Amino acid sequence: MTTQSRPALAPLRVALPVRERMLLPSFVMVEHVRAIDRDRFGDGPLLRLDAQELALVETSLRAVLGLW
Repeated sequence: MTTQSRPALAPLRVALPVRERMLLPSFVMVEHVRAIDRDRFGDGPLLRLDAQELALVETSLRAVLGLW
């Protein structure tokens, strides 16, 4: 995730508004897929994605991985 908007990458990123524990508008960086150790999550998630946001992440991930 990042708070930096990159217009050239907009089709691959999912915008998330401020809510729950996330203090700034952010973007899911679907083009940066990586594994993260669960211990790095600290006190739990910053927010939970709703069904529409999760579907957008899945669609973008399929595009990045070439799974259309």
